[in-house]
Amino acid sequence: MLPSAALTLERPASMAAEYMNGIKVISEGLDSTSGMTLHEKQGLLSAAKQLVDKLEGPETGIWKVVFGPQANAALRSAIEIRIFEVFEDNNEPRNADQLARQTGAEKLLLVRIMRALTSVGIFTEVGEETYTHNMRSKLFTNITFRTMMRGMSSILAPYLVKLPEYLSSTSFQNPSNGEQNLFQYTMNTKMDYFDWLHTQPRDLEIFSAAMQASSQGSQSAAAELVSSQFPLSDVLNCGTKNSEELQEENVLIVDVGGGRGKVLDDLRMARPDLQGGMIVQDLPKEIDGREPTPGIRSMAHDFFTPQPIKGAHTYFFRHIFHDWPDNVCIKVLQQPTLAMQKGYSRILIVDSVLPDMGASVYGSLLDINMMALSGIERTEKQWKKLLEGEGLKVVNIQWPATSGGSRDCVLEAVLE
Repeated sequence: MLPSAALTLERPASMAAEYMNGIKVISEGLDSTSGMTLHEKQGLLSAAKQLVDKLEGPETGIWKVVFGPQANAALRSAIEIRIFEVFEDNNEPRNADQLARQTGAEKLLLVRIMRALTSVGIFTEVGEETYTHNMRSKLFTNITFRTMMRGMSSILAPYLVKLPEYLSSTSFQNPSNGEQNLFQYTMNTKMDYFDWLHTQPRDLEIFSAAMQASSQGSQSAAAELVSSQFPLSDVLNCGTKNSEELQEENVLIVDVGGGRGKVLDDLRMARPDLQGGMIVQDLPKEIDGREPTPGIRSMAHDFFTPQPIKGAHTYFFRHIFHDWPDNVCIKVLQQPTLAMQKGYSRILIVDSVLPDMGASVYGSLLDINMMALSGIERTEKQWKKLLEGEGLKVVNIQWPATSGGSRDCVLEAVLE
């Protein structure tokens, strides 16, 4: 009996060691920026999640969801305390006493915040009250990333706490009221969120900094996506068409709601072969701050009003429609649709397209985030329903090629 019992005890231990070695080999051979397709990466993630779920048990995963706001609060506090700046971009361990001296925060507070962060994989605990960088915490040493996360973790979070109460008040209807959304319900205001922001200096500063930081990388990626939508035939065709309202030039692309015009700046630089005018449109408070760029015109325009540029080759929208419910998006789409020339003009939309099954954490929770504004992250079916309801036809969707690139897709629509 004793030998048999010994074997029974040894087998799990040896199996665990064997599994750990195998996982270590797989982990060391992977790189999150490698050229895996999305399908391949999703398959590996699914298998890994099944393993984690079995090892953790059902309750741990639920507690992670329940205590998500607490982890968010700990992260935002760490950013405000400037913990990430203290660590800088090296692997030298720091203990709580050092952090207290360098940040001015109380040691006990730092221990509690670092305990929370290490529990969710931000920093690694290497000794009692001693911590070092890992791949997640190192991301925050980049000021652009840190600024983006500061905004993304706080911009709409205060309103989402009220989401269950708000949904109950609507008899649990999908948020689609652009005039009484969750933000307005929580703040007891009739003001649009973006108008309200301009009355709140600190919130506006956080929001603007986060959007600017977010755009630094994603706008360049968007320019690459847009560039891929202009083969040589489109370039040549543009040169044979005339704009009804801009006789001095043919209009290749209008970036509607394009902010300071970074996408078109990058596109013009990357594709000097593109013929035709480029125009960036946005509200005066955005356009007035734009630096002049050769070959790109700035135009103050509200996309809820008639589109002044008629017969352009491409009307471009990036990250516009997820802010709004369908009934508001329809009002936006009607403007370029009336300005388009059938058989020539098109609408390009750069935005996320959620899969019908297996949506990522980022995409599915961003969708919940957008409920604060009655916005929505749409599936392919929902995009087609929206666009085709306005006399448009989706003729192409370009999906992200690899897991390490943009999360965005490009939807191309023409007049039916």
